[in-house]
Amino acid sequence: MYNNDLREKILNTAIRLFAKQGYNATGVRQITKEADTTVSMVSYYFGSKEGILQEIIDDYFRKIQPFVDTAFKDTTSHEMMIRNFVNNYLTIIKDYPDQVRIVNHELAFGNSKVEDLRTEHVKRHQNKIQDFIQTDTQVNKDIEYEMTILWSALMGMVVYPVMLKPIYSKIFLDTDQEFMDRFVDIITTMALNGMQPLLEKMMSMHDVMHSNS
Repeated sequence: MYNNDLREKILNTAIRLFAKQGYNATGVRQITKEADTTVSMVSYYFGSKEGILQEIIDDYFRKIQPFVDTAFKDTTSHEMMIRNFVNNYLTIIKDYPDQVRIVNHELAFGNSKVEDLRTEHVKRHQNKIQDFIQTDTQVNKDIEYEMTILWSALMGMVVYPVMLKPIYSKIFLDTDQEFMDRFVDIITTMALNGMQPLLEKMMSMHDVMHSNS
């Protein structure tokens, strides 16, 4: 008999273990032991360990789709689009840290299942960016490479520093709302203008501090 509670327990146990030690290092028997169930139940609900991973990834993208959609809704400028996206993606990372870690880890280390599934969703998100840009200028085939690279770079700029947040908290101590607000400003500035404006700002701050010392 189908038991949704048991299915969720297996799934949540796998999410915790995959995030902690990786997909390849986690066996089905470890999942069943910690979920207090049997291998046959894993097969019944998911088919295999790969089936669990596919469900984790599908569930992750189902969860983040509304956040991505709202980043492009009622947006009148490129700056607001990027700011909305960064804010929304930070919310995703905060709400679903283990799933974010699993997707990015398995993608980085060559899990083809993750790569195939994520490719589908990245293409969908890229189409949204293209639709938005077309409100200002005609997009053609010549800039598809640039769009793809910029989209990937923006996601990387958001994900990697946030994953290092526990380390930052030991260095800076204040890594809560103030950290996140400044994070959004810096990522948005870099995405729109590159590093030069930030470097000029830091040099200016350094000169002021030096003159006051």
